[in-house]
This record gives sequence, structure tokens and C-alpha cells, in this order.
Amino acid sequence: MTDAWITALHPLNNQYPHQVIHPRTDNFGIALYSKYPLSHIQTHYWPPAELPSIEVTIHKQTNSFSLITTHPLPPISKAYHAARNQQIQAAILAANTQSLPTILIGDMNLTPWEPDYTALLTAKKNLLSNTRIGQGILPTWPTFFLPAAIAIDHCFISPEWETSQMVTGPDIGSDHLPIKVTLKLPNQL
Repeated sequence: MTDAWITALHPLNNQYPHQVIHPRTDNFGIALYSKYPLSHIQTHYWPPAELPSIEVTIHKQTNSFSLITTHPLPPISKAYHAARNQQIQAAILAANTQSLPTILIGDMNLTPWEPDYTALLTAKKNLLSNTRIGQGILPTWPTFFLPAAIAIDHCFISPEWETSQMVTGPDIGSDHLPIKVTLKLPNQL
């Protein structure tokens, strides 16, 4: 999220009036636009990279849930690789300590086939699962050469959630395809 993106997304302000926006001049600005009211808004700057991640509670009709969105560094060096894993680990820990149903979503710069993915997502205390399971590979990056695209954008959910559908959206001018995930809370309907 940059200042230019804030301007470009301005037409969405009426439809998504609840916002948390942290622009930056690099690739690590982050924003959340919501139709529904937000509370318990926090911005985390987990070390060592200290990039902004957003944590909120979203209130939709009679249900409330926690949402965490993050975008760690790509693993292009040993230091970035370690920083990526530490940020994902911190986000997973934050998600697993929520008292509400929780969603952790973002460009994780991590494929499901990396040993780090398995280590991070199968840790003893992790309760999250990937919404991609049973939905296909759904590669998201890079859009400029889709035959070699990999799945690095993820949505992880706490056990209360059920995935109805996950798909990739059309090319919207980013180097990533968007992901669209339809979730339900079967025990709260």
C-alpha cells in the first residue's frame, strides 16, 4: 500500500468505510478495507524486519472474528529468509492466541512445498489450517509468467471455520493474482 494506491482505491471508501491503512514507499505497506465495523485494532511490527501487520476484530451482524494480515520479506537472502520465518511465526502465534474464530491472510512469500511451511504450520501449538487444502494448487505469483507461478498467498483459519471455496481472481494489474476465500462458521449460523 502506497500513497498512490490510497488515491486509486478512494472510490471504495463508501463501500468499505472501515479502514486501517499503513502506506510505505516500498512493497510492504499494508491496508485493510472492511464493510463491517472494526475494533481492537492493532498494528504489529514484529522483529527483526518490523514490517507492519494488521490485527483487528471484525463485527459482522451477530458474529465477530479476528483477522490478521501480514506480508513478510521474500526469502532472497539468509537474513530475509530468517526474518520471513520469524514474522510468519509471530503471526501464527498471534492467531493461535485469539479467543474468537480467526483468519490469518497475506502474501507469505512461502510455498506449501517448502520445509519451512511444514515446520511453521505443523508446530504443536498451531491450530491453523490452510484454506487451499482440497481447493487445488491455486498459484498466485508471478502474473507476468503464469506457467511458472507458485502459491505464496495464503489464508489460514482457526478450527471454527469451514472453507466453502477458494479461487484465484483475475489479473488486476498486480504481480500477484488475488485470492478469494468463502468461509462459514457452521456452529454459529
